[in-house]
Amino acid sequence: MGKVLRAFLLAVLAGAVAAASAAASPQKANSCIATNVRFRTADGIRLEGAALGRGKTGVVFAHQLAGDRCQWLPFARELVSKGYRALVFDMRG
Repeated sequence: MGKVLRAFLLAVLAGAVAAASAAASPQKANSCIATNVRFRTADGIRLEGAALGRGKTGVVFAHQLAGDRCQWLPFARELVSKGYRALVFDMRG
């Protein structure tokens, strides 16, 4: 992975984790995730997801068309068990 792409993904994850700390909600918005995080895009759209793990290296999971964050959750949990931090989120639309 290129240095620029890696830096971008880590910046997105760091921002989402910071937003998650401020906006964590115990309510279930999606049956696969117990705790939501919320963050805004640069143009103000609110996205929701979950930040998992505490590793130094982060991975951002983006779903496919007609999918949602749940499709990546099993793999995200597997990476968390190996020491990574993961962000799964629902894209706009």
